[in-house]
Amino acid sequence: MIEGGTRLTRFMNTQASALDILLSNLDPVKQAPDAAVWKVSLQRGNLTHNAYGRWLYSDLVSRIEELWLRKECLEFDLAQINATEDVELHTILEGQLHDVMRTLHKFATQLAEFGPRPEGMRCLQGDVATHVKLNYGRQMYAALLSSLKNAWSLKRSLESDIVKAVKRAPRSRRQQLRASFEDELQKAMPNLHNCAKQLIEFGLPPDDMSGPDGDLAAYIERKPWLEDSEGLEMVIPGLEDTESPFSAIVSRVRDFFW
Repeated sequence: MIEGGTRLTRFMNTQASALDILLSNLDPVKQAPDAAVWKVSLQRGNLTHNAYGRWLYSDLVSRIEELWLRKECLEFDLAQINATEDVELHTILEGQLHDVMRTLHKFATQLAEFGPRPEGMRCLQGDVATHVKLNYGRQMYAALLSSLKNAWSLKRSLESDIVKAVKRAPRSRRQQLRASFEDELQKAMPNLHNCAKQLIEFGLPPDDMSGPDGDLAAYIERKPWLEDSEGLEMVIPGLEDTESPFSAIVSRVRDFFW
């Protein structure tokens, strides 16, 4: 990468390589307060949550739709040509169709591995949507399920932090810590719901693939995003607002030493 003043780097002609090169030049920017640029991990599906991720998704959808239209036009032209009478034109059109299909495969793969589409953005429709799901359904489902599990893990981790803040933190800091973690949990819930809804919209898992199980499966089946509101106490197991006499004594002792 570009480090120590060197002017040379190697581009691997991949999305990950391009991001690595860009981010290596943004280290000074990221040190500034409230920096707008942060490291991107393609494996964690966090492109969905960024402004450039929304642009990337929209651009992929538009490119795929344009390529699909081009594909249909070329197929129509080929159907009108007699291959034995106009060999040269037929060969040219076949070559163009081959290039279109190769590029379509590249963009469709990227879209399938993108993960859940950003909230409020349109998806592919019609024949092209059927084509992508039929040929790239396994990648789509795997990316959706991975993002869903990551979002679920974050939810459970924040719930655990809230319980610890309520039961173990000094009294003087409990309210502040709880409010902070609850705020993070509220911000994380829309992404969890978005992932869950899109997994349901996908339908049954592809052959030889399994869906969510355990508590996550039960959570999805309940569809909490359809409720008007969901109190945090309802989604945080082990959280109690009241203390037993013994725990109150322990808390006072802890506060004294902290």
